[in-house]
Amino acid sequence: MTLQEIKDKVAKSRGYNLWVDLTLDRKSDFGSYQIAIDEVAKLYAKEKLEEAAERAVVKYDGSPQTLDGSGTRFALAVVDKKSITETPLD
Repeated sequence: MTLQEIKDKVAKSRGYNLWVDLTLDRKSDFGSYQIAIDEVAKLYAKEKLEEAAERAVVKYDGSPQTLDGSGTRFALAVVDKKSITETPLD
């Protein structure tokens, strides 16, 4: 979902047709406008985190190691940080 789609979704949840309609009404109820901005920020952050998680690349260390004392051997996995942090923004 794009940033604009998220803005419009928040506006509709508050009884407006589009985000621009909500912004035009902000002078009459600035507190609600600020809450709407916070909601947009949280939804946008969640959307981008989900996209980053989908793009995450996991690399495995080829040498299994005993990690839990049970004798079971595990390959260590590491998430490639760049695969997450290079997620493009709208």
